[in-house]
Amino acid sequence: DAVFVTSFGVEPKEIQQLKRIHVPIIGINTPTQNGFDATISIDDEDGMFTAAQHLINLGHKNIVYVCSDAVDSINSSIDARGQGFIRACKTMGASHDFKWRVVSVPRGLRRLGVDRAACVGRVPGRDLLPDGYDGDSAGVAFGTVRPPHAF
Repeated sequence: DAVFVTSFGVEPKEIQQLKRIHVPIIGINTPTQNGFDATISIDDEDGMFTAAQHLINLGHKNIVYVCSDAVDSINSSIDARGQGFIRACKTMGASHDFKWRVVSVPRGLRRLGVDRAACVGRVPGRDLLPDGYDGDSAGVAFGTVRPPHAF
């Protein structure tokens, strides 16, 4: 009845084939709206801006955003979240006392069995350790999700 595409694009040839047999294409968080009959996307930048701003307003003093290295050929949600995090920290820095950092970790570490929390603990300037660590697949580290005992 329809094809749902999540988080990636569709090749023009695939779009043509589906259109030819009258199958609607619905995009969920796709990099573009081109070729889809309908799309819906998350605003990753504003979402992270709001989340980081909330943690700063709660009084957290050490906030770290851990992300994968950027890939020039991919417009990823990781990059948008990073931009939102940086914008929130710069905006809130004038009125709140806290430290923040973005730590970029090479892609593929999970496949190699490397814990991102261990990478945060090994970065130069270890005086800034996060209040907590969320080791989900998005690579966000901040808040009080889990004590940073790995450090």
